Amino acid sequence: MNPNSDNQNHPELDGQLETAVWAVLSDPVPADAIERVKQRAYSAATVRSTTTSHPVDSRRYPVVLRFAVAASVLAAIVSGFALIGIPFENSNVYAQAVKRLESLTSMVCQVQFSSTGTLNEMVSMEGYQRVVYLAPSQHRIENDRLRTVQIIDRKQNRIVLLQEDTKQAIVMEGPSALVLDATSPARLIEALLHHFRVDRIGDESVKSLGTQMRDGVTLEGYESTLGGEVVRAWFDVETLAPVIVAVRFEIPAHMNDGEPVPMWRIMSDIQMNVDVSEDQFSTTLPNGFESLVVSEDPQDLSPAKLDDVIEMLRLCAQANESKFPLWLSIGDSTGTQMEILSKFAASLENQVHNGTESEKAAALESAQEFGAAIGRAIAFQFSMKPENDWNYFGGAELNQSNRPLFWYSPEADDQYTIVYADLKTKQVTRAELPAQPDAVVRPESSRNAVRVSTPRFELPANAIDDFAKLQAIRERGRQAEVEYLDLGRMREFRESQVTFVPGEEIVMQEVDSSWKPDRDGSSSRFAFLKEFTHLKGLNLMHLYLTQNDLDTIGSLTSLQRLSLSGVYVFDSSSRRMIGDDLTRLSSLKSLELLDLSQSNFVGGLKHMQELPRLHTLYLGSFEHLNDASIGELSVLKNLETLVLAPVYATNPKTTVTNAGLESLKDLSRLRTLYVGYHGKWTLPIDQLRELLPGVDVRSPVEGVSQTR
Repeated sequence: MNPNSDNQNHPELDGQLETAVWAVLSDPVPADAIERVKQRAYSAATVRSTTTSHPVDSRRYPVVLRFAVAASVLAAIVSGFALIGIPFENSNVYAQAVKRLESLTSMVCQVQFSSTGTLNEMVSMEGYQRVVYLAPSQHRIENDRLRTVQIIDRKQNRIVLLQEDTKQAIVMEGPSALVLDATSPARLIEALLHHFRVDRIGDESVKSLGTQMRDGVTLEGYESTLGGEVVRAWFDVETLAPVIVAVRFEIPAHMNDGEPVPMWRIMSDIQMNVDVSEDQFSTTLPNGFESLVVSEDPQDLSPAKLDDVIEMLRLCAQANESKFPLWLSIGDSTGTQMEILSKFAASLENQVHNGTESEKAAALESAQEFGAAIGRAIAFQFSMKPENDWNYFGGAELNQSNRPLFWYSPEADDQYTIVYADLKTKQVTRAELPAQPDAVVRPESSRNAVRVSTPRFELPANAIDDFAKLQAIRERGRQAEVEYLDLGRMREFRESQVTFVPGEEIVMQEVDSSWKPDRDGSSSRFAFLKEFTHLKGLNLMHLYLTQNDLDTIGSLTSLQRLSLSGVYVFDSSSRRMIGDDLTRLSSLKSLELLDLSQSNFVGGLKHMQELPRLHTLYLGSFEHLNDASIGELSVLKNLETLVLAPVYATNPKTTVTNAGLESLKDLSRLRTLYVGYHGKWTLPIDQLRELLPGVDVRSPVEGVSQTR
């Protein structure tokens, strides 16, 4: 197939709907949504809006546009499809756990994204969401970072999205609400109940994941597969309650510039059968909120057809200075139809800002019409199989004469349909196909537009990262309420020999590698951390620490996440961390995630054997990593995720050889290995995959030409 084409054989819908919404909302849909959307698709309708008499604040309108456009794309994809539709012995824990799930009346949990299926490995740009569930049909989703609350009532077929800061509300009812409901993180709860049932005890599609320790609690895990959907659940062996639940979905290769991206949506901090007030689930607008009511218009529920693709291309050219998309992809990378849609929606902001109420409503409607057209075109594209020989040739302009835009074989035979840049069609035989036009060649770097890069250390959105707020907490004696501190982001703790004043020109300055802060090396600037007795996460990235500071950190026994990336240790002079410094952390028995990136010690990783719960380790931009260092990792028996990105020097004693890579096989619980990119010095990805067949080996720029 042509490299500008993104169509392959797609017998199932799994992974497709979440991808569509990813591109518009940057909020992937869990895989469990697929079956629910299929069941409800016949009643789905596109989203159109009518405004109430209340004026719509233009500052909030872009959020409204994004939400509504996403809804129209999703609804159109759904309606555009012709609808079709390690074994373990019976475990006492499993049997009792699923019986307890049958009595579920309510649940409260946190939801996050992860690229590996392990908790806290990666935090999405929008952070965590808090989900409150009241059986059987009410949900409340709170996003602290966006300051939004979404309330879903399935009995009423009604969804209300409240924007707390701006007092703006979006109301959806009927079929449109059903479609958006399918993307909700509350669907993870349904996935849990759907997969883990009493009637599946002994089912061969449920596999044991063994046991693990977390926060001093023994967990027993199981993985269930139903209809291509994968759900992992870890249960407390004592209480039989779920502790972690992960649902897998994937951004498929054919709609992501050739690179599939597996992702997980994870529930944690789960509380079952708690008292929740029904008032939390009221879909009546609170006083003071302005509303935008989304009404229903009949949706074309017929299978998507060629005319839908032509209409989408016409709208793209109309919105893009007569230029067609460079390539068709679900991602919103440069030149795609999704990028053109995003720009078109953004262009309407001025109309919303200065227009009348009817003009504002018209702007929203035109954006939704564009979204619906793209959705139906995507549905048609998904229906193409390799034998349809779909070829799209980007770089054309509207009405360019005799310029083929794409062609395909509708019946997968010798007969082809050509669509030209004037949007006229022609039927020809295979032998009559014209020469392929000079199309824009997709840059190889764009293959990674949605590719998950090497993960970074993150703390939850509720982490304290403001110095004034930190001081206020200490003054009020509320340290025990704080779980996460991000000192690395507080400029008051940063020390540097280079000064920079915002607004001034940046100039090159010579620096002294042995520079140290002008304070006593025996001091303990961070002694106050001992006041935070329930601290779970701490970021000290790029700060200067003394030995006494390291002792203070080592005394924080409740820590689960710690970043010492790029820190300097100083006394008479300053230096990067060395292996012996890790001995001061040996009391952190609860530590699960540790970031030692940008360190440069040759040995000493063996000291981490004193950390029994450590399951995620970052060694990004790690200087002097060699075979001996890699071999020392074998003491980390519970390591599941490893970021290994060494910075190579010319000294063979500070490089990783094949012998060092072999030692990674000793990490029996390793599930995901990220390999940093360092040009010709990058660790051999293919060799690592052969050595570690059960490990997902990833590189952030996999597929990039070796000449780059």
